[in-house]
Amino acid sequence: FDEEGHPQQATHYLVIRKEPKFPVILGPAFTNPLQSLEDKVKWSREMVILFKPWRQPLDLKNGNATWISTFAELQLSLNNEHLLYIKNMKVLRECSDARQT
Repeated sequence: FDEEGHPQQATHYLVIRKEPKFPVILGPAFTNPLQSLEDKVKWSREMVILFKPWRQPLDLKNGNATWISTFAELQLSLNNEHLLYIKNMKVLRECSDARQT
């Protein structure tokens, strides 16, 4: 909202919160990347959307790059805390799948 010419610059603003806030992700459950190649692609896309800073969808990956390769590249730049979040999300998905079978 702070960029010159942003359509919401006059009506929106950013603040630094005193208390941390955590996003709650609504919608269908994350896929299990171990189920199929298609699910691995979906998982990679979901993780890139969550953990890579972006303003426009085109910022998420380079033209012909795959979601899997983009996610692999992103993981190299993430800190250990973010990698642990991703690992925990994957474990939760695997446990949910195991519980359903």
